[in-house]
Amino acid sequence: MKGVIILDISVMINNYLKKYNVEVIFSDFVLNDDLQQFDRGQLEDIVAAIIKRFENNGNPHVISGNWRLKQGLRNYLKIRLLSQMIRIVYKVEERNELTVATIIAIGPKHNDL
Repeated sequence: MKGVIILDISVMINNYLKKYNVEVIFSDFVLNDDLQQFDRGQLEDIVAAIIKRFENNGNPHVISGNWRLKQGLRNYLKIRLLSQMIRIVYKVEERNELTVATIIAIGPKHNDL
């Protein structure tokens, strides 16, 4: 049952962000593993954080340097949910008039990234 909710989250986010010319793609690992560890309240917070980042943000990859990751993930960005110590790692790609964000990880914050 939880897998259905996870897929619904992806559809819901993309239906909402369509008007902003944004598509969010979740990696298989995120859908099958990362998101499974969160309860409903945490999932709602994750969805809200993703929508907030891309809603009305014409250049979601032109951001504060603090949002960029270090080391081997230099081309990736992060969204932090500080109160829950959750980090969402994603990469932005511009395709014609569409901004595509590929989320590669959602999980506990690790200071080394």
